[in-house]
Amino acid sequence: MARPLRIEYPGAFYHVTSRGNEGRKIYNSDKDKEKFLHYLSNAHQRFGIIIHAYCLLDNHYHLLAETPLPNLSRSMQMINSSYTTYYNIKNKRFGHLFQGRYKAILVDKDSYAQVLSRYIHLNPVQSRITSTPDEYLWSSYHYYLHPKNRPEFLRTEFILGYFSSKKDNGQKAFKEFVEEGLSRKTTNPFKEVVAGLILGSQDFVHTIKNKYLDTKKKSRDLPSLRKLKIKCISPKSIVNLIEKDYDLKENDRLKITAYLLRIHSGYTLEEISRMLNSRMSAAAISQCCLRLEEKRQEDKNLDNKLKLLEDSLLGVEV
Repeated sequence: MARPLRIEYPGAFYHVTSRGNEGRKIYNSDKDKEKFLHYLSNAHQRFGIIIHAYCLLDNHYHLLAETPLPNLSRSMQMINSSYTTYYNIKNKRFGHLFQGRYKAILVDKDSYAQVLSRYIHLNPVQSRITSTPDEYLWSSYHYYLHPKNRPEFLRTEFILGYFSSKKDNGQKAFKEFVEEGLSRKTTNPFKEVVAGLILGSQDFVHTIKNKYLDTKKKSRDLPSLRKLKIKCISPKSIVNLIEKDYDLKENDRLKITAYLLRIHSGYTLEEISRMLNSRMSAAAISQCCLRLEEKRQEDKNLDNKLKLLEDSLLGVEV
């Protein structure tokens, strides 16, 4: 299995999450959660990692992290391995505690930090553990509203800065913003993640690609890199490629065009719908992509066909 692509640079923001192996608990008590926060503090002292939001649930955790130095991998290795050692000794067990490697999504902080903070802090409510986010003690939310005894590794000023005014430091407006998610349906930010790696504007994606990824070797062994590079190719190139493929049936042509645009262009569903002259709605594109992705896993011929199209876009020799 290919290792996940890690993009690291000074000042990077990430949404980091890790789940228990086979969905099992990683915390059995409040003491376990306290110990995990202790290892977060250690990583902050040793590597400088800063946490802007966190939430610890029984079988997984969420972090909104910033790395002043390009060392996310070292920081997370220390946190997860230290906690796993503690947990295994305490429970007289062996083996992996977490389900594979942690997942890290690079975040355009100016566009998504606020939304991700709300998403993280509403996790206990979405999981039906509490009815309001401030009832849950194992997230950073209460430190945003009541900063007394805030841990050193946690920074609230950056996100509160978006809500501050002459009257206060933004706590009231931030609370209202988070609690909006209780009364109305809010957009899931992760629907806009590019190649499972980057959450940000088109400009942000192109900047990361050009600055940090263009020197990496094109390879089938880096599927995430292949997807990310394809996403930076113009939609016109994708449309033109499909139009020239005379082996495709007309109905399949539209579906595959929509799929490649959704998976590899970085544009939103609504934007893709307009590119297709509204022949498919945003909802229809979403369902089409889900069905094609599922079928791709089962149908080797379809998977090979899509890989050939992707490789043609990327310029990988086959």
